[in-house]
Amino acid sequence: MVSTRLIPWGRDQILAPCGLGNELTVQLASTIRGVSYRFASVKEVLAKANPPKSGDDLAGVSARDAVERVAARAVLANLTMRELRENPVVPYEQDELTRTVEDELD
Repeated sequence: MVSTRLIPWGRDQILAPCGLGNELTVQLASTIRGVSYRFASVKEVLAKANPPKSGDDLAGVSARDAVERVAARAVLANLTMRELRENPVVPYEQDELTRTVEDELD
């Protein structure tokens, strides 16, 4: 079951995730100027929220336009540190830096 919360964003509202126990729902969405933008994962939100870069364009991970970038940034702004930590871009098992950071945090 997906749990979300509506957050005011100017004249629009953002549909942002709520943590459920130790997991984060991955339905991340934002509506800007009446257009809904849905993101499949925190990883996608992070990629699309970044300023445009040619490498991201070539990899196919950048936002399609400035409005999608704003939508991704709106979702990102409402994620908690806990939600970000529970959904790492690189899995704990595959990345020594992620393991080091996670192991040192209380």
